[in-house]
Amino acid sequence: MRIPFYKPSIGPEEINEVVDTLKSGWLTTGPKTKQFEREFAAYVGQEHAVALNSCTAALHLALDAIGLKASLLSAFPVSAFCFLLSAFCFA
Repeated sequence: MRIPFYKPSIGPEEINEVVDTLKSGWLTTGPKTKQFEREFAAYVGQEHAVALNSCTAALHLALDAIGLKASLLSAFPVSAFCFLLSAFCFA
């Protein structure tokens, strides 16, 4: 069985945004990130949103937000990925 590789649709608008970002000197946590957070929060009907660089960072933040600490007794399925355990250990 052959599964075709999906070719993303990237046009001039996307290319211009990437070039604009590169020229700005802000690759992370810059004005475009803040704009994304504002627009995403509005889209999902929330007052705030936070953009993170990975699922591990998001899990760590979520565990911290609910007050779950590594010192608490927890059980994980044997199929848990290391990012889940990492996020828990550093919470």
